[in-house]
Amino acid sequence: MKTSKIWSWWLAGVCLLGTGLDVQAVNLYLRSGSAACIYSGSTTQTLQLKSGTSQTGIAFSAQTNLFSFYSAPLTNSVFIAAGKKISGIIGVQNNGSADFQFNASAVFYDYDPATGNQVQMVATAASGQVTAGKNGKSGHATLPTTRLGGAGYTLPAAHLLKTVIKVTVNASSGINGALIYNAGSGNGKSLVQFPQDNSIIWPFANFPTTPNATITTPASAQQNSTGNVASVLNAGIGATYFWSITNGTITAGQSTPQITWTAGASGTTGLGIAIVNGCFSASGAAVVTLNAKTNQTVSFDPVPTQTYGNSPITMVATASSGLPVTFNLVSGPATVSGSTLTITGAGTVVVNANQAGNSSYNPAVVEQSFTVNPAALSVSGMVANDKVYDSTATAVLDTSSAVLVGVVPGDSVALDFTFAAGYFLDANVGSGKTVQISGLDINGADAGNYTLVAPTTTASITAAPLTITAVADSKTYDSTTTSSATPTVAGLQGSDTVTGLVQTYDTPDAGTGKTLNVSAYLVNDGNNGANYTVGTVSSSSGVINPVILTVTANNQVRMCGQPNPVLTASYSGFINGEDASVLTTTATLSTAATISSAPGSYPITAGSATAVNYTMNYVSGTLVVAQPLQLSCTSVTVNGTTECVVSWPTLTGQNYQLERITDLATPTWTPVGSLLPGTGGMIAVTNDMSGSPQGFFRVKVQ
Repeated sequence: MKTSKIWSWWLAGVCLLGTGLDVQAVNLYLRSGSAACIYSGSTTQTLQLKSGTSQTGIAFSAQTNLFSFYSAPLTNSVFIAAGKKISGIIGVQNNGSADFQFNASAVFYDYDPATGNQVQMVATAASGQVTAGKNGKSGHATLPTTRLGGAGYTLPAAHLLKTVIKVTVNASSGINGALIYNAGSGNGKSLVQFPQDNSIIWPFANFPTTPNATITTPASAQQNSTGNVASVLNAGIGATYFWSITNGTITAGQSTPQITWTAGASGTTGLGIAIVNGCFSASGAAVVTLNAKTNQTVSFDPVPTQTYGNSPITMVATASSGLPVTFNLVSGPATVSGSTLTITGAGTVVVNANQAGNSSYNPAVVEQSFTVNPAALSVSGMVANDKVYDSTATAVLDTSSAVLVGVVPGDSVALDFTFAAGYFLDANVGSGKTVQISGLDINGADAGNYTLVAPTTTASITAAPLTITAVADSKTYDSTTTSSATPTVAGLQGSDTVTGLVQTYDTPDAGTGKTLNVSAYLVNDGNNGANYTVGTVSSSSGVINPVILTVTANNQVRMCGQPNPVLTASYSGFINGEDASVLTTTATLSTAATISSAPGSYPITAGSATAVNYTMNYVSGTLVVAQPLQLSCTSVTVNGTTECVVSWPTLTGQNYQLERITDLATPTWTPVGSLLPGTGGMIAVTNDMSGSPQGFFRVKVQ
């Protein structure tokens, strides 16, 4: 018999002579029957298949074991940059009766299938010791990460990546194990990846062993001339074929032996066969006996997503064989009785529809899962108390009447108020405002089957009282009602403030016990002051003191024998443009001098002036009665011209105008020169007399 070893692209596959459960599409695994297959030249191996599981492996029994794996041919050349990594996880199953330890290392080659030449690229050191427990337990060793050095490496198109895995067991005898691939749980899975860092994952594959499975090959696999899928290694290492079956006979080319199909019917179907180098024999064909039962299928109507508390569900499934179908609960919160499924809680429910088969049909089972969502509970009776504005959104809850709505009868679920809290959407004043409730929870034996919908309620926030009070103030009359003092504020909440505080007197007039009123303010509460009811309080402790007004009698001068001039006064101290018009009574002026008073100085006194907002301060003046005015006239000649010099004594504060007339019968006097101010001494005026031999002079005192 010709022998062959199996290759799964990840790891070597294993099989006994046998079939899957489907005569129409089977993965066929070959070995050399009872003969030994020499693997890697030095280690005796027994290939095997663990039927009905997703686990395959290559058995070993020696202390040191070498396993060679090949990638699919590269469609294009691949450049691997320096610094990229090799790593891997090598799984070992211990089928013996005693624990043993093992470690693993790997060597990677650039393999040319056309010549058989290979170039070593990277080698890893042995990993640390890993324990594999006895009686079918497994362990996995992680290959040390190794980086590609130099300037990188280019693998040409059509070349393969060859990986030689070395597994060393620390026991010298009694070794019974397998290099494994476990797709189901991932525990102890074997893989080699080169390089890491998301550069290239080499396209190893594995042969599944479930019924109706399809052999998966990498995209880089090529087709041979007959259209069968194969790698470029014709009947060599890493090759994968699809075979044709006609009337029970399997035929294929590429130096592969004929295999007799003993239980098939007319027609064609696909059989996947993997070939491994080193297990060929010149003796005849291997005889393969396949299960002759017919496959059947089960159609299982999907169960939609459910919610806890829903009514029981009637499941529907049929078998293509017409045989009866039974339903089973695989896992999850439910019970199954016949075709009725009753939900008992929230979670994921897995059920199957099973047809056990008979003498003509293989068993068939279809499994499905669906989600049971927790039931939503609402809360009624939650109350939030009304409150007076306090600058916070906190609401005080009344939970005394709160009850759960929607609990399935008989369930143990209760409200938990431990962390319940209420919050208005904002802190501002308003009626019927929404209050959100958080922190409410449920507990009890059945609480896990429910979700709680956070309730809301309503309550009102009323305005807080705010009092602004005017304070005592005192000032001197300034014709305004302005007060420099600032009113006080009571009743502010949180960080709210009042700015622009102003108070004013009721009138601008001087007085005591005057009323001060709050006249302006701005409440800063984020709600234009609407969060407060503002009340203002006046003060009757205002004082406006009168201002001092100085009344000064004006100085006067007259000649002896003349009547007193009109006595006048001047004012100093009026406020903001006010004048004597605000006087209630004007000042009274008097002097002791009379028309017959002798020359001298006489006081002018002021008094009796009154004004509402002023206090009077009087300053006396002086009336000077001067000696009668005496003119002196002297004739002088200047450069042959006769001139008259007129002189007279003067008083400071008086003005003098010299006038002349040539004929006393003429009533018109003519001014001589300009008006002259008195100096307290003599004034002299020269007048040309050449044109008029005579003249009369007088002085007017102003």
